[in-house]
Amino acid sequence: MSKNPQQTAYMYASSRVRALENGIVGKDRIEQLVNAAGMDEVYARLSEFGVELVKDADGCVLEEQTLEGILVRALADLIESAPAPGLFDFLRYPYDCHNIKAAIKSYLRGLSPDGMLSPLGTVDAGVVAKMPVEDDFSLLPEAMAKAAPLAMQAYAKTANPRQIDLILDKACYADMLSCAKKGGEPFHLQMVQAKIDLTNLMICLRLVRMQAGEQGALLLDRALLDGGILEKETLIQAYGEGEAALVGCLVGTVYEKFTISLREQGGTAAAAERLMDDYLMELVRTVKYTTFGAPVLSAYFYAQEYAIRNIRIVLAAKRAGLAAETIRERIRTSYV
Repeated sequence: MSKNPQQTAYMYASSRVRALENGIVGKDRIEQLVNAAGMDEVYARLSEFGVELVKDADGCVLEEQTLEGILVRALADLIESAPAPGLFDFLRYPYDCHNIKAAIKSYLRGLSPDGMLSPLGTVDAGVVAKMPVEDDFSLLPEAMAKAAPLAMQAYAKTANPRQIDLILDKACYADMLSCAKKGGEPFHLQMVQAKIDLTNLMICLRLVRMQAGEQGALLLDRALLDGGILEKETLIQAYGEGEAALVGCLVGTVYEKFTISLREQGGTAAAAERLMDDYLMELVRTVKYTTFGAPVLSAYFYAQEYAIRNIRIVLAAKRAGLAAETIRERIRTSYV
């Protein structure tokens, strides 16, 4: 892992990325999509925004391939601009995790993972696809490489695919945390730890609302991620005391703003997830006041991930015939 180079090494890269930010499908452009009369107009607007529409032989827009293309280009821009590309591997590890989970599950079902793998990971997707067949996971990031065979063993004992997700998700976050720490960039570590804490909170919140009781407590002990600011023991204790205690344990922490929003808005787990996403984006948006440095590049990638999430929300909602106001309620905060 390369250490973080001097921030001045990012002057050119930051200037280039600031220019690229003009192409992000941000708040105003999402509003145009929400107000579009139908799918054809949505596609037309995306094309006007500079999104390259991927189409099949019949001329139909392939939405997932189109959205994936946005991130592929964003990653290419990041890698091309960054003085030390390895510093940003933590952004790519979730895609490695997705790929190895898909490869393992496909292998266990006797299927091919083709069409399910992402090109955004640090390991070539074609290589990952062969790993369960060859029983060699050594090219994966360290924690995932150790966890993959354990995930397969757990499935062999339980026949529960959820065990694969549980084991590999924990390993993925461990690799992200390790990368952020070794890279020496405080913003990267802050983002990874915030993701860990908020993921743990959502796990607790779901189980509390499911009234999972002692079984939920046992699951928490295995499912909660390591490395966050919030102590796992604190969350487990709060889980046993109910949702009010869970929310209350955030008072006086860096997540107090999230707590206030959660109390004010309440609602479903989906609403809580939106608040979590918005909280993370508010952290990312603090980088807008950074003149240059590694955070400018990582924030750009996060911004594109959020843009794609919002576009996907609009596409699904439009297809379902939902009203514009309903769609707006589901939209996440944009970087621009």
